[in-house]
Amino acid sequence: LELLRGVLINPRFDRLEFIRERKNLVEKLGSRASSPQGMAEDRLLQLLYGDHPYAIPRYGMAGSLKKLRLPALRDFYFHTCLRAEAVVCGMAGDFNSRTIRSVEALLAAVPWTTAAVPPKVAPPVFPTVPVREQLVNHRSQTVVMAAVPACDNLSPDRYMIDILQSAMNGQGSRLFRKIREEAGLAYYTGMFSSRGFHPGYISIFAGTSREGAAETAKLIEEERQRLAQTGLDPDEFEAAIAALSHAHAEQLENSGSLLMQSCLSEYYGNGVMEPFRQQEIFDRITRTEANAVIRRYLSHPNQVCLVCRPENAPE
Repeated sequence: LELLRGVLINPRFDRLEFIRERKNLVEKLGSRASSPQGMAEDRLLQLLYGDHPYAIPRYGMAGSLKKLRLPALRDFYFHTCLRAEAVVCGMAGDFNSRTIRSVEALLAAVPWTTAAVPPKVAPPVFPTVPVREQLVNHRSQTVVMAAVPACDNLSPDRYMIDILQSAMNGQGSRLFRKIREEAGLAYYTGMFSSRGFHPGYISIFAGTSREGAAETAKLIEEERQRLAQTGLDPDEFEAAIAALSHAHAEQLENSGSLLMQSCLSEYYGNGVMEPFRQQEIFDRITRTEANAVIRRYLSHPNQVCLVCRPENAPE
């Protein structure tokens, strides 16, 4: 707790450490920019979100990072991060009332900011027409992605999208079998969903050879249309629920992971107990209910399709 007190209340913001960490992040962004998957993911965000903050990659933009200076970072910490009404503090483990009093004293000593609350960001405006784009990378691999807008982190639809994500990933998924095993086209396949206070997206993707882009894109579109029309079949649905149940059981055994999820759930407004109730939530969802939501999102007319391919590869 004393170490935490020092970090929260009197952080050093050492100049050499700042320069080192900024350099590490710029290098990480450079590596990501040379990766076909990374290039595709970052461009997909721009095409989906335009000038909304969700268009910015997780690790930022290299140009902005290079211009960042230590005083700006310090100001951000003390006047944006230390906002008492936006902070969730959690504890897990074998502690007693003395520990609780110590944490309360620590929180009382934090120099919470009185700066004005930053203005709210307007929700994203997603593309109003289908978008298709090709990028050129300097590797030998091609990445194909198709994405549609999805829900935010307060919507009950998020559970259905979690079921879909569980069904679409792994070597047992129909997506993997269709593109990798039957067609022999993909190195990997998968589905990724992201969401926050504002609506997120669903992305179906595959990594393929320079010659396989067109056929891989066709098979991804066929899989999206199947799900948009009929949803998950009984075997897919049951396997997805079983995988989610296994993951939930493992999380309940890990106090650190459970605490993190509980704090995030409280932060987003879903309540601190939601991670404890996930098994109960998924047990109540029927395949009919899940498929109604899955069909609604995957039938979105304004899909973003992106192919990141090597130079001179067939289009």
